[in-house]
Order: sequence, then C-alpha cells, then structure tokens
Amino acid sequence: GDVVLYQLYNSTQFVLSYLAPQKLGAINEPANFNLAAGETARLIDRDRPKVYIYDCDVAEMAAKALSLAAHQPALVLAVDARSERPALPEGHRFFDDVLAAFPDTEPITNHIPNLYDEVTRLGTSGTTGTPKGVPLNNAIMHFPLTPNDVTMNMTPWFHRGGLHSGGPTATLYAGASLVVMRMFGAKACFDAVGRYGVTFLIGVPSALEKLAA
Repeated sequence: GDVVLYQLYNSTQFVLSYLAPQKLGAINEPANFNLAAGETARLIDRDRPKVYIYDCDVAEMAAKALSLAAHQPALVLAVDARSERPALPEGHRFFDDVLAAFPDTEPITNHIPNLYDEVTRLGTSGTTGTPKGVPLNNAIMHFPLTPNDVTMNMTPWFHRGGLHSGGPTATLYAGASLVVMRMFGAKACFDAVGRYGVTFLIGVPSALEKLAA
C-alpha cells in the first residue's frame, strides 16, 4: 500500500521502480518529469509517497518541490546517467548505490496479489485542472508479442501509452526485449531500429512525422 513516486526518463531505473513495488504490494507512481516544483509538491502532499525518486537532470525542481511539500518521503533517491556524479542534497542517496547494497534474491513479503489491487497510479494531463491520479490494476493491452520480439516505445513511459502500448508492461510480460531510449530523437531512433532489430516501434503522430521527414 505504500507509494513510490518517481520522475524519471526512460531508463533501467524506471523499469526497476515500476516492477519492484508490484512485487511488494506497493503502488508505483510514475510522474511527468516536466512538472513544475509546485505541481510536484502537490503530488507529494496528495499521495504521501514513502519513496521519491528523481532524475538528476531535474534535481533543482525536485529539491524545490521537497522544500515546498509538507509531507517528506522517508527515502529520496537520485538517478544519474553521467560519468561524474553531482553532489546531492543532505539525506538524498544515489539509486544505484542503494540497489548495489541489496542481494538479488526475491524480496520477503506477505503480500498476496489480487487482480483488483491498485498497482500503478498514473497522472492525467491536467487539461481540466491539476493532474489527477488514476488508479490502475494490473491490466495489459493486447499486443501479439512473443519472446523473440524487440520493442521500442518512443514516448516517455510516464504516459499510459508509453507504459502499456509496447512499453515495459506488455513487453516484459511476454518475455520480449525492450530497447530503452532516454529521449526521442529521429536519428537515434533509426540507429536503434537497425542495431537491435526492433520489430515493434510505437509512438505518437508527432514522432512518426519526424521519422517520415
């Protein structure tokens, strides 16, 4: 029942932050990394996450959000993709350091999964006000995937389309391979398709227009 709130670009750490809470019976909440500090603070106070994870590229926003929020998560983790790590605020820890301290064995938990449990909480676009939290159970969109497929979703995974349409949910369920693209770029996308033999390429019309151009 605890909430893990994370604002991450598409990455290995995103996948782990998505899967690990489900193993424990906790709720994973991927949030838009483009939110302003005040919007993130409202999320923190509304959903009261026990863990908050942010990408170092939005570290300034994250620090300000935590200073504005009344609720303070018990654990704050930072994900950094650069070779030289930045200094972290007091009390913050690097995601990979925390991960390395734990064994690879399955977690010990008394949680018994139920089909109707809330496992993911997604934010709406906020077009009719501030973003609302939408509770989702462990549903999956149908994709005719096999373990031989290679998918790449070109959108940020904090969107439902990014997460469920050929993204981590469907692909990992099928045992297929997932190509991680941190941010969309037409040339990088084509390079990855050729390098990894992508069989399912999914994206929004604006991304497809850039590929066509």
